[in-house]
Amino acid sequence: MGGCLHWESLHFPPNIHFIVDTSGSMENRSVCWGGQSTAVLLVSDGEPTSDNLGANVVTPLRTRNGGPVHCPPSAPCLGSSNDALYMLDDVAKLLHTNDLQASVPPVVGDFDTSGMQSVNVYTVGLGIDSNLLRNAANEGGGLSYRVNDVAGLKQAIQEVISLGMSP
Repeated sequence: MGGCLHWESLHFPPNIHFIVDTSGSMENRSVCWGGQSTAVLLVSDGEPTSDNLGANVVTPLRTRNGGPVHCPPSAPCLGSSNDALYMLDDVAKLLHTNDLQASVPPVVGDFDTSGMQSVNVYTVGLGIDSNLLRNAANEGGGLSYRVNDVAGLKQAIQEVISLGMSP
């Protein structure tokens, strides 16, 4: 594997797609070397209608997470009665709590890839107050922002970038 996660190794069906950074020397990979900051920033202007995921995706994801992720009772998610349709917080937990680096041995050339390789998930609600976005950021080790205009969006993005640059 050469030190980086290949998304195909998560065994999702071919209709599930991920956007990865293929620039530079990452060789079409997205999560690589120890010490790098890796994050996802999700911006949404509305609640999801559903994820339409089948058991072939939901079951392995929840198995790796140790069970389903639910919004807390104090801040229930929209549609929480059918939680299988709202998997954003489940995916955020998987990305943040699982070691996404699958290389053996952990040292590849001059790069030491040992240690936890994970992704922090940040969310921005553009004109919405969403418990699902807040819970996804919480489960994903990031922060959630609620903004109402371009200036607020710019500020949230700049804060996430500055947080990602911290050691």
